[in-house]
Amino acid sequence: SPDPACNPYLAFAAIIEAGLDGIENSINVGKCGESLGHLPEDLISAISALEEDTGFKPNTILRDGLRKFAEWYKVFYWKESK
Repeated sequence: SPDPACNPYLAFAAIIEAGLDGIENSINVGKCGESLGHLPEDLISAISALEEDTGFKPNTILRDGLRKFAEWYKVFYWKESK
């Protein structure tokens, strides 16, 4: 289920879109009730798992990346609200 702090309209739209993509591309998600394994509990663990699974390693320091994202977010949503 989505995080309570998220926009529910966007969250459920994303869930529906993911389901439709799975159907259209015949993605096998396993049997109902089958464990997906351990999910990362924090951002650092998630980044480490991403590096292990894909070999992708971000070049940006986390603090700088978050700052850049926050700046982009303010500009993007400020334009949207006008």
